[in-house]
Amino acid sequence: MSLIKVERKDLVQWIILNRPERLNALNRELMRKFVEELERSGKDPGVEIIVISGEGKIFSAGIDLQEIARAEKVEEVEDIFIHLERMFKTLLDVPKITILALNGDAYGGGAEMIWAADIVVSVEDAKIGWAEARWGLVPPIAIGLGSFVLGFSRAALTAYTAGSITAKEAYNLGLISVLTSRDKLRESVEEVANNILINASPEARESIRNMIRLVKKSLFVEFGVSELKRLSKTGELIKRARDFIEKKQIPRYK
Repeated sequence: MSLIKVERKDLVQWIILNRPERLNALNRELMRKFVEELERSGKDPGVEIIVISGEGKIFSAGIDLQEIARAEKVEEVEDIFIHLERMFKTLLDVPKITILALNGDAYGGGAEMIWAADIVVSVEDAKIGWAEARWGLVPPIAIGLGSFVLGFSRAALTAYTAGSITAKEAYNLGLISVLTSRDKLRESVEEVANNILINASPEARESIRNMIRLVKKSLFVEFGVSELKRLSKTGELIKRARDFIEKKQIPRYK
């Protein structure tokens, strides 16, 4: 089974994470294939808008803890986060408008994609969570960009407590553009894409995209990603992942 599904409708390319049996968890192979398809779509003159979504009822559970738990050396874990870094860099560099079609819950690295996409359309009952601190990591974009959307205090609380927000809360904060029902997600995304193509000239689309992404790629996000990679190099992350997989123990620090 292919880890990535690709569908084309007119000028819109859908790239769908296709690992529903693992809640679309981000392992290296999935991230590698996702990046390859992003780069391919980015070079395709017949594509104007890229839509990213997930197969099943969950968008993504984030980094695959099973892959971390199987690691024998910290260098293997570091390589997982190098793949994650490349995925976000490609998302922010791809020369097409990106729409995230959030088909369900998004956690960790999956939730971070919400910040990287240009526009987010979400089902109403989705939850968005950043649990990185639980594993000794940080959600770099949620802390960086999130401080300006959620406010510094709420971004800090969310990061410290491995917290989550609902799609409705995210919509009210401006993090999500459109809320819709599960059966209308594709229709809502196509309506957004069509409105963009009708109302914005190619020159305007390029300038708007570049202006928005200039902010997103600023230094504080780059620093956050570097900090995430630094924390991933500790053996503690492997131990915590193994305890969770083998003993079903969620890390607690008090």
